[in-house]
Amino acid sequence: MTNSENKAISYPRNQIVRGTFQAFGKFLLMLLTRRNISGFEQYPKKRRLIVVANHTGIMETVMLTSLAPRQIEFMGSVDIPHEPQLALFMNAYKFIPVYRGNVSVQSMRLGLQVLEQEGVLGIFPEGGIWEPAIRKAQSGVAWLSFHGNSPILPIGFKPTAGALPQALRLQRPELIMRVGELIPPIQLTPGVPKKEAFQEAAQQIMDAVWSLVPEDELKPYEQLVYEIFDLKTEVRDQSNQNIGIPGELTVTEGPSFAKILYRTTLINNFRQNLHLNIDSLKNIDQSPPPYEIAAASGYILNYLENDNPFYFTYRYGQKEGKSMETSIRQIHRLAEWADQSGYTLKAIPIRKYKYANSSEEIVETRPTELDKW
Repeated sequence: MTNSENKAISYPRNQIVRGTFQAFGKFLLMLLTRRNISGFEQYPKKRRLIVVANHTGIMETVMLTSLAPRQIEFMGSVDIPHEPQLALFMNAYKFIPVYRGNVSVQSMRLGLQVLEQEGVLGIFPEGGIWEPAIRKAQSGVAWLSFHGNSPILPIGFKPTAGALPQALRLQRPELIMRVGELIPPIQLTPGVPKKEAFQEAAQQIMDAVWSLVPEDELKPYEQLVYEIFDLKTEVRDQSNQNIGIPGELTVTEGPSFAKILYRTTLINNFRQNLHLNIDSLKNIDQSPPPYEIAAASGYILNYLENDNPFYFTYRYGQKEGKSMETSIRQIHRLAEWADQSGYTLKAIPIRKYKYANSSEEIVETRPTELDKW
């Protein structure tokens, strides 16, 4: 968006492009998928409205865009560039930009403008699709409902990750969409700090969304009993002898680094969207040269320091997000030392977890791709 476009929104807007998307989307959904939709009669045909939904794959956006009885003005993140395919759609549709990690006053004002014109605002309160699980809701949805005096319509989707490739292979995946009961505009409780009240209300909204998705329709990763990460590091000299790592170079935040690697959407954002050469981190279990590891981790640190310090903290909160950043810094220092000393560095990211319906613990030592399409 240009600066002039950021100043005001006239609802509805961009009607020809959005109407085309809606018609084309309906056709493709009918042709390539099996739709199981219930509760749609609860979707208000008039009045201001905030539509909220869970978000595990691109098809939730497609269904909301194509099936809504009124045009939805989506709020979408722009903290990093999107993949070319997704950016093409977002630029054409025109989302309200949200800058993750910052209180984007301008974004919130634009959202309120839509509601003041009795429009429909679309929000995924959990944010992006980097984490394969139910996540903490962002409080902005409650803030908008309160200040915009707007009811909220919860919509629950059976997780759709992987549905788009199946549809394109003519496998006609089943897409389940359940519309819940309208939630009245958020009201603040006297004596409760606003920040706390908005966060609690936002979480209640997302609880209402996920309650629409029966447990047997959730993916197994949402039924984990536990999930533990670890990082095994080893340095060897030219004779292939194991060298002790100096105490000041110990990777104390190794579990956080391993989690980054297993959340492949995170690492792929750096590679594919930001075009940073960090393949050595993605394949770190294959023992790439230390100088490559040092360079790759340096690229990420430079991005965090100069472009987007909120990349991890927005997604995982201050404590875990800072731990992730620290882990990359520690890997960077260790790799630099190993390279300068002529050593080789081996790092194995480990993930241990168990499903609720199984007594067997699963151990992985190589991250696999998470399908977000």
